[in-house]
Amino acid sequence: KHAKLIQKISDNGHEIAIHGWNHDLLNSKDQTIFLNEICKTKKELEVLIGKEVRGYRSPCFSIDNIKLEALAEIGITYDSSYIKFSDHPLYGDLSMNNFRNVDDLIYKKKNFFEFELPTFKLFNRYIPISGGGYFRLFPIFLLKFLFNIFLKNNNNFVMYLHPFELTNLSIKVKKLTMLNNFRFNVGRN
Repeated sequence: KHAKLIQKISDNGHEIAIHGWNHDLLNSKDQTIFLNEICKTKKELEVLIGKEVRGYRSPCFSIDNIKLEALAEIGITYDSSYIKFSDHPLYGDLSMNNFRNVDDLIYKKKNFFEFELPTFKLFNRYIPISGGGYFRLFPIFLLKFLFNIFLKNNNNFVMYLHPFELTNLSIKVKKLTMLNNFRFNVGRN
């Protein structure tokens, strides 16, 4: 739907990566369907921008290690779907046990890199401070406080934003539960 915009973003020097064909969660997605969709997305984007597509991040961090390994097999060289936060029911079960930690938030296995999303450890729990709804839900003073503590102990910080979070235009999504409607819209101003 937005081919010209994607081309413009790429032409302006930004890297285009994959977030899925349809933003479906991967937790219950069949491996063959997952790979077919990622290959289709990769090919269409590469034709559109005339460059290799090398990156991926799963919708709602819903990936597991089997799907992550499959990404490397089809030419994806990095991912950013790992977050130390298991309290969200949509998130997947991704482990870095077979990866080597090469720097703060960066893991490597052969020629594949995983970029962890930052969290803040409070007692025995991890609190996401990496982007999306977490930027909109927490008051700015709290985020600044958590960022400062995090950056005193780490060299890297990975963040993400959804395009809808960069505009104050009203965006209507059909069939949202009351909780999801709150999560989608809170803090957008």
